[in-house]
Amino acid sequence: NMASTSTDVTVTANPSVFGQPITITGSVGALAPGAGAPTGTVTFADGSTNLGSAEVSGGQASISTSNLSVGTHNLSATYGGDGNFQSSTGAVSQIVNKAPTGSIVSSSANPSVFGQKVSFTGTVCGLPPSTAPAQPPSGLLVFTADGASTPFDTVPVSATSAPGCASATSAAVGSFSVATHSITVSYTGDTNYLSSSGLLAGGQVVNKAPTATALTSVPNPSYFGDGVTLTATVSV
Repeated sequence: NMASTSTDVTVTANPSVFGQPITITGSVGALAPGAGAPTGTVTFADGSTNLGSAEVSGGQASISTSNLSVGTHNLSATYGGDGNFQSSTGAVSQIVNKAPTGSIVSSSANPSVFGQKVSFTGTVCGLPPSTAPAQPPSGLLVFTADGASTPFDTVPVSATSAPGCASATSAAVGSFSVATHSITVSYTGDTNYLSSSGLLAGGQVVNKAPTATALTSVPNPSYFGDGVTLTATVSV
C-alpha cells in the first residue's frame, strides 16, 4: 500500500509584524513502516485563503509572503501525495503584530523671519522588520509647536512613492515669534501600524524681519525760510 506521511509547518518569524516577509515551510516525511522520499506538491493556505504551492525537494517545500494582516492566522501546508505516498496536512498558528513606524518632519523655510509663513511636512514610514507592506500607513499626523497641548494642525496622511511611507503637510503658519521653536509631528497609528513621533532637527529658527526705510521731503525743492516736512516710511 501507499505509505503514510506527516507534514510539519514552520515559519521563519513567529510572531511577525505587518509587512514583514516570512517564509512558510512544509516538511514532508514518510511514517514507519514506510520509507523513502515523498515527491509532489505542497499547497499552503491561510485559513480558507490559498497562499500558493511549491514542489517538494529534499523533503521540503516553501513559499514566502508579506501580506498577512494583523492578527492570528491558521497557516496550513497540505501535501498532495504521489504514487507512493499518501497526502497529509500540518498547521501552525501565526501571530502578526502591528509594524513599528518612524516619523520625521521638515520645514518649508528654515530659518524664517518674523511674519513669514512656514509649512511643515511630516513623513511616517514602516520600520524593519516591515519591509514589504501591502499598504502604507493611514491615519493622521498631528503638528504641535513648543510642547503645546493643542496642535496647530492635524492632517490625514497620503501614500508617497516610497513603499510603506505616507506624508502630510500642515497649513502655513505665520505667527511664530522671534526665537527657536520646537516642532513635533506625531503619527496616531492605525490597524496595521504603531504610533510614533519626530522632532524638527534644530527647531524652527525665526529671525527678525528685514525692513526698508524711505525718506520724502515736502515741498521739494523749497525756498530759504520755508517749512519743510520730512516723512520716513518704514516697510517690512
